[in-house]
Amino acid sequence: MPSQNESLRYQLPQWNCDMRPPQTPRMKPPQPTVVMFCVLLFGALGYSGCSSPNHYSTRTLPPQLVAKKAENAQTLDLSKLATQYPSNELIGTGDVVEVTIAAGLGATEAVIFPTRVGEDGTANIPVVGPVELAGMELSDAEGAIASVAVSRGLYRQPHVTVTMKRRRLNRITVLGAVNKPGVVELPRDASDLLAAIVAAGNLSPTAGTHVEIRNPDKVTPSPSRNSDPIARVSGQTETNTPDAMTAGVGAKKTIQIDLVSAVKEGRGTEYRLQDGAVINVERHDYQPLQVIGLVTKPGKFDFPVGKDIHVLDAIALAGGVSSKAANKIYVIRQRPSNSDPAVVTVSMQKAKSNGQENLLLQPGDVVSVEQTAATVMLDTITQVIRFTIGGSAAIF
Repeated sequence: MPSQNESLRYQLPQWNCDMRPPQTPRMKPPQPTVVMFCVLLFGALGYSGCSSPNHYSTRTLPPQLVAKKAENAQTLDLSKLATQYPSNELIGTGDVVEVTIAAGLGATEAVIFPTRVGEDGTANIPVVGPVELAGMELSDAEGAIASVAVSRGLYRQPHVTVTMKRRRLNRITVLGAVNKPGVVELPRDASDLLAAIVAAGNLSPTAGTHVEIRNPDKVTPSPSRNSDPIARVSGQTETNTPDAMTAGVGAKKTIQIDLVSAVKEGRGTEYRLQDGAVINVERHDYQPLQVIGLVTKPGKFDFPVGKDIHVLDAIALAGGVSSKAANKIYVIRQRPSNSDPAVVTVSMQKAKSNGQENLLLQPGDVVSVEQTAATVMLDTITQVIRFTIGGSAAIF
């Protein structure tokens, strides 16, 4: 039989002394289907690849698809294209000279008259007649005129003075990437590529490094300082040898010039210009660079003229990557001989420490920062954390 104390213990009510607040509902653990989906997604993204023959890495990219380093025409030392001009006293075809012939000591006995040197190199001197003057210094021309006047019995001891009245000018048309395109006038003996570019206001910021010169069909003899005045006076003629012609013209109607090579090799003497020549300076009209994918500001960007731009530079233009796990980059490049573009895979992490991996870009390239398993998982984890924190904040 139970004791009295035991009876009382059994008769006392059972109080609930648990003062803990009711438990909040907890999130259910991920279902197996969700876990399986993530695993399959990771495998699909991790092992997916491009087996196309147009797919390359930075190490397997063929030479014809490698972008060329930019050459900036603004930084070229164009002074190396300058030519050594003949003496300012050298007479050429088309020049107007003033001839003074004095037979005695009195000034009233002097005969002064201007005359133009014809295309055949001769000038028609009143009283004296035709005298070939092209290619002579002014002092040599004075002696030539005096010799002809004496040999023809016109004067015994004439005193002849020849001065330059007006030089012949070449009209050159300069087009393309110059600051002041149009027609410029240059002295005949100072007509070269450098002088034409300077007269047209120099190269514009959009200028490329290629220039085309189109010359007229005719070939004009160039004055020669080695010409023999006696031979000219006696009526002998010279053959238009290459040295006697204007350098760089006549042989080729159209000349293509690479300014980089021309400056390095100092080939300015090859680019003398004839009257009527046309110069066209290449203008860079680059296709824009496009950056898409996991970047902060995707879009199109002007490709800089005369500057190198690499993959990391392009991503910086787009505000950087939008996912910290982003690493895989595709550079889509058009191939000139194929409608299918080439795709180059670049690792962003490797590009930060390896110059070869930081691919040099060219105009028209598309840089795509790709979605990968790592970026998907990071985004998923980030969303879960945000949802969890947001739910907890709403409860409290």
